[in-house]
Amino acid sequence: MPGTLTDLFAWVVVATFVASALLDVWTDRARLARGVAALAWLLFAAFWLALVPHYVVTLKSYVEGTGAVLAVPACAYAGYLVWTRRPSLLVLSRAVAIMGVVYLPFITIPALQRVTVETVTHHAEFLMQALGYSPAVEAGDEGYRSLFVFTNQSGHRFTTPVLVACSGIGSISIVSGLVLAVKAPLRKKLRGLALVIPLIYALNIVRVAFIVLAHGQQWFRSEAWL
Repeated sequence: MPGTLTDLFAWVVVATFVASALLDVWTDRARLARGVAALAWLLFAAFWLALVPHYVVTLKSYVEGTGAVLAVPACAYAGYLVWTRRPSLLVLSRAVAIMGVVYLPFITIPALQRVTVETVTHHAEFLMQALGYSPAVEAGDEGYRSLFVFTNQSGHRFTTPVLVACSGIGSISIVSGLVLAVKAPLRKKLRGLALVIPLIYALNIVRVAFIVLAHGQQWFRSEAWL
C-alpha cells in the first residue's frame, strides 16, 4: 500500500461494504442496504483513482496504472447498477466485504505481515531442505527473516525476497469472499474453505520454493549470459 492515508481509505471502503452486507443479511431494509452498497462502490472507485499516481509516477508501472484507471469506471458502474437495476449485485458486494476483511489486515498491519512472511519463509525453507537444498536465509529490507540467498563459486549472491503475496492471501481472500457470500448452509461453506485454503497455501509454498531455487540455482540462465 502506498501510505497511511491510503491504508485508512481502504479500511473506510471495506467498512462501508461490511455495513451494506450487514444491512442486507440481518435487516429487511433492502433499499438502505443497496444505497450503502452503491456508496461503497463509489468509494472503491475513488480508492483506485487515488492509486493511479502511485502506480504511474512512483512505481512507473503502466500495467498496474492502466488497471487502476479501468477499475474507476468499473466500480462506479457497479455502484450505479446495484442502486438502480441490479439489486442482485448485493451478493457481489458481500463478497467484496469478506475479501476486504480477510485481505486488508495482512497488507496494513506490520506485525501480521511479519508473522505471515516469516511463516512462509520457514515452510519454503523446510521444503527446499527436504529436496536437498540449503539456501541461507537473512533479514530482508523490512528487518525480518525473509530473504533467501544462494552464493555461487565466484561469490556472486542470488537473493530472493519473500513477500506477503507469497502466502496466497490474495487468492485465499477471493475464494473466501465468493464462498461465504452465496446462500448455502454454513457448515457446507466452512467445509469447502477448510479444504481449499490449505491447498492454496501449500501450492504457494511450492511456488515460492520453485522460484527461489530457479533463481538461486540459475536453472533457466542461458550459457550465452555466463
